[in-house]
Amino acid sequence: MVLSKRHLFYIWPMGWLLIVLLLGWTYPVVELFNKLGEYPRDYDVRIRNLKENDVVKMPDGKRFRVMERMTTGHSTAVLKVIPIDDTFNLISEYVILRLPKNQQAKAEFNQYLLGIKEIQNTSLASPEHYVFKDKYVVAEYIEHTYNADQFLTNPRITSDREWQEAASALKEYALNNQDLQEVGDFRAEQLIYDRQHKKWRLIDWMGGVDRYRDSDHAIDKHLFTWESLKLFTKPENVQNKSKALLAEINDAIVEQRLVVHYHNLNPTASSEMQAILSKKGFVARCLSIILGTNWLKKKTK
Repeated sequence: MVLSKRHLFYIWPMGWLLIVLLLGWTYPVVELFNKLGEYPRDYDVRIRNLKENDVVKMPDGKRFRVMERMTTGHSTAVLKVIPIDDTFNLISEYVILRLPKNQQAKAEFNQYLLGIKEIQNTSLASPEHYVFKDKYVVAEYIEHTYNADQFLTNPRITSDREWQEAASALKEYALNNQDLQEVGDFRAEQLIYDRQHKKWRLIDWMGGVDRYRDSDHAIDKHLFTWESLKLFTKPENVQNKSKALLAEINDAIVEQRLVVHYHNLNPTASSEMQAILSKKGFVARCLSIILGTNWLKKKTK
């Protein structure tokens, strides 16, 4: 078929329009680092100006399309992204990209990196991570509705049935981590409820962990005290069922630690005795007598 000049007259502008549209569908690429893989002088501006659908390019050539700016902590910019090149063995469509939010925050960001291995060796259920040197982190994206601060200070955030499920999961989570005394920069808002798997997970920290040692630490100091959780709401303004939950968690952790301490003092104790000591509500009363009230008072100061 031979096109006449009249046909070409109409087709030519349409071709240019198609080219313009195709170019419009490409996403702008933002190189956050210079060619040497170092932070450029305007790094802070580049991070601050990132917006939805921007493609960010990393020092190792990996690219990510920005879907949402999740939050910005003291030291970290947290972006929900889609990997363009590969998924780093993370099966979710979305992943979390974590970067220093500015050049002054690099030291604090490194504290987050240093804590990853220690956190993964606990039962805190942190996200899976891929780390490129000290420049950026790709982490598993966890779909969630609320964090522990919201859950404890506003029980109406979910239905009564789910609140009870999440409360039971929080108690189980606390007991699984009763051996932890502190986690760097720990607070309730960094614990999120993974609704799909019905469990709590820690998504942020700074530095590593300090484990409970019965010879050095107060027996009732753990991650789930009012002091450790650092709730935005004052304790007196928290609803009664949340107060009751935290009191129950505290009692359970103290009892579990007492059992461990008794075990250490009496490694040959019979299984029958251990079964008796495991009964809820009995341990603290029993062991305060066995170990002496002075010891118990000392451990709870």
